[in-house]
Amino acid sequence: MAKICEETQGSIALGADLSREEDEHVRICGKCNLLLTEYQSLMLLLSDSMDIDVPSGFADAVMNKIEMEEKSLASDWLEKYIIAFERLIAIPQAQYLAMGLGAAVSLINLIRFVFFVLIPVQ
Repeated sequence: MAKICEETQGSIALGADLSREEDEHVRICGKCNLLLTEYQSLMLLLSDSMDIDVPSGFADAVMNKIEMEEKSLASDWLEKYIIAFERLIAIPQAQYLAMGLGAAVSLINLIRFVFFVLIPVQ
């Protein structure tokens, strides 16, 4: 019974004509009958809504609005990170940390310069 239900529901979902066997199954099976009824109701609603006329330029106006929102979201995202970075820089501990890291990198570069340029390996 489950296999015929799957086949029938697949045919209903695809909008295909039901075979005689599937048609008889729909009369017997409550689930398949309900699915067919809902599908037919949905198709009727969709066919009624297809008659609506869209004003000229509507699609262009919608696309322009979407583009404007995407641009504003992108700038909002960037502004948030810039503000967070500025707040982080204002913290004295973060300044000391950055200064310490800079000093460590400078010291390593000085050591590399001395050992590899001034005192070449022979």
